[in-house]
Amino acid sequence: MKSQNLELLLELIGIENFAKLAEHCGGMSFYIPKMPSKKLSILRDIKLLKELEVSKDDIIKAKKYELSCRTLRRIYDRS
Repeated sequence: MKSQNLELLLELIGIENFAKLAEHCGGMSFYIPKMPSKKLSILRDIKLLKELEVSKDDIIKAKKYELSCRTLRRIYDRS
């Protein structure tokens, strides 16, 4: 891990938690995925809007999600 990544981790979780992490996971290499909260939020919104019988086109036109229309269509169709 680059030293600036370690510094960021230390800043985010604090010295005590960093020490615990180093004690239990020192020497390991692992990937920390991004939080899926944005997608979960969109799925929750789409489910609610479907229940309210809002049209697919109106949902896809919503710019608040900052996603492409194609991505919103895919999420809509999977939900």
